[in-house]
Formats: sequence, structure tokens, C-alpha cells
Amino acid sequence: MKVTDSKIGEHKLNHKWEIDDFASVIKRPSFATSKNGFFQSPGFSIEGTIKNLWYLRLSINREASNNEEWLSLTVASNSHGTDPIRASCLLFILNDKKKRKFTQTFRNSFESSHIDWGCEKFVKKNLLLTNKDEFLPNNMLSIGIELTIFESAAINTIEILPKPSKRVIIDDLKKLLDHKIASDITLQVGDEQFKAHRAILMMRSPVFCKWLTHQTKENMGDKFILSNINSENCKLMLEFIYTDKVEDLDSNVENLLAVADDYQLKGLKETCQELLCGSISVENAARIMVLAHRHNAKQLFDYVIEFVAINITRVMKTTYYVNFIKFYPDISLILIEKLANLINIPATPQTPEVINYFSREKNLK
Repeated sequence: MKVTDSKIGEHKLNHKWEIDDFASVIKRPSFATSKNGFFQSPGFSIEGTIKNLWYLRLSINREASNNEEWLSLTVASNSHGTDPIRASCLLFILNDKKKRKFTQTFRNSFESSHIDWGCEKFVKKNLLLTNKDEFLPNNMLSIGIELTIFESAAINTIEILPKPSKRVIIDDLKKLLDHKIASDITLQVGDEQFKAHRAILMMRSPVFCKWLTHQTKENMGDKFILSNINSENCKLMLEFIYTDKVEDLDSNVENLLAVADDYQLKGLKETCQELLCGSISVENAARIMVLAHRHNAKQLFDYVIEFVAINITRVMKTTYYVNFIKFYPDISLILIEKLANLINIPATPQTPEVINYFSREKNLK
């Protein structure tokens, strides 16, 4: 039990999510099923506060009784590595005069590490489409959020009878890794060595499982040579294998997506894709599209190629996009098909290689 005096600090952010060519976006059959049933904004955060990352999500809510369609709007915080917070927000649409319309208010009374606020009937779809001049100027929907995070600074804290800490299995596995307790294999990466445990590597990675149960060039008894990874990425990979998380994931996410693909670490790959989906912008979209293509990240690829198609006029002006067209014709074909679907032009038949690109299974090394 704690007796605490505290001061509350507030940090505010006004953020705008602009969706280009909204009338075409809302008509696409894929809208209701994209990104697990919703259309998600790039991530945003309030600087100068505890770690936080937020997304806006838009979806269709159909009423079976009268066949009306509503736009559902949700604001959610990222639950991976987020500190518990108290927050409040206003969600609204900005009209042609930059006035707030259809405002919704949300607030949590207690600190939480995962916030998911939503309004199933935010605004009728037809109301927007029949009043384009007011709500869709230049065919763009502008969704606004005024987000406030409350931080408490505790003073004069007296702790009485602290609760006993609960030990979890991840703590014990991390101890095994850090202190090299009962390790029975050495991973050789260049000049550096990492002590590990066969059973844990085999259980977590199908690639290690195959390598450690067969005689391969990498397998040298109690030593295992890794030639497709550097020492820093190997350290982070082992951290995930033993603890199911990576402390510094944000700054290493692109490298770890490649590692997750190489070693078939499904959980790490999904986490990297989710984080990268939230970081997509006009400036980096073409590069992330190539990254997703290179490492068979289908969820990320589907999401980023849809983002590029919707924002094609702005993405085409970036330097990376100009270069990417020359070296990745297979991605260009998929992008052309996506653009054709946006404007309802029948796409020309794709080659079997393009159609089946993501159905190929990557051979174990």
C-alpha cells in the first residue's frame, strides 16, 4: 500500500489524418477487410511524455435492419512496450471551413497500457458522400484528434508493506541467457560467440530445429556457425527467442524483420510488421514496400501497397520511388493492378510468378 501526494501534468497533441481520394477508397470491396477489418492511419505520438504510440482506425459498420452504412472510428494505443497511462481524446471530422463536426469524447479514469476507444456509428457514409463540398473538399477526408496524456509526478511517497513480486518464466529464461547457465551450444558469429541452449533454439525456430537435428555445414557439434547475421542482430534475436520481446525494437525493426524471415520467428515477424505499418509515410512508403517484398512480409506488403496506391501522386515524387521502378518490375505490376482496382479499370492478367509470389515457401537453409 502507498500513501502518495501527486501533481498531474498534461501533454496535448492535435493530429490530423488526411485520406486522399476518399470517395474511391470507400467504394472498394477490400475496404471492409483490409488490415484485419479496418483502415489504419500511420502511427503518431506525443513527444516529451512516457513512451506512447497511437493509431486511428476506420471501418464500415452495416446495420442489417435498415441496410444503412456507418463509418466506425477508433483510436487505439500500441500495447507493445507501452507504459500505463491516463488519457483523454476528442475525435472529429474537419469540414471545408476547418470546423469540427461529429465530435466524440473519450477518457479513461485509471492508467492502462492498452487503450482502444471506438464509436461504431461515428457518421453515416452517405452523409459524407452527399455533402462532398463540406466534408470532402478536394475529395479528401480529414479526421482530427485532440489527444491529452496525463502524467503524475509522485512526491512524499511512503511505501508500506510492498506486494511481493511475482516471478514469471521469462525472468528465468532471461537469466539462463544472461548468465549462460547450463548452456550446451555456442553460436559463432564472426569473431564473437554466444552461449545458448539447443532445446530452446529448436523449440522457437523451425530453422534451428532443422539445422540442429541434421548434419549441416553450420552444425559442428557443440558449435554452430551463423554466416547470415551480424553479432548485434544475433544478440537481439536471442533476446526475442528467450523472452518473446526486444527492448530496443523501434530502432532495429527493419533489420529484425529480415532476421525473423531468415529464422522463421513468426511472433517477431508479426510484431515487426505491425510496428512498420504504423511508421509508414509518403517519404518512406516505397522503401518499406521493397523491404516487405524482399522479406515475404505479406501483411506489411498488402498494407503499404494500399497506402502507396491511395497516395500515389505524392509518393511518385519521392527519390526512392523513382529508383524503385527501375529495379523492382514485379512490385510495379502488383502496384499497377492495385491502382487499376482503385479506378475500376479491369487489370490485365498477371503472370503466374506475380500471382503466386507470396504462396511460395521459403526453403530452409
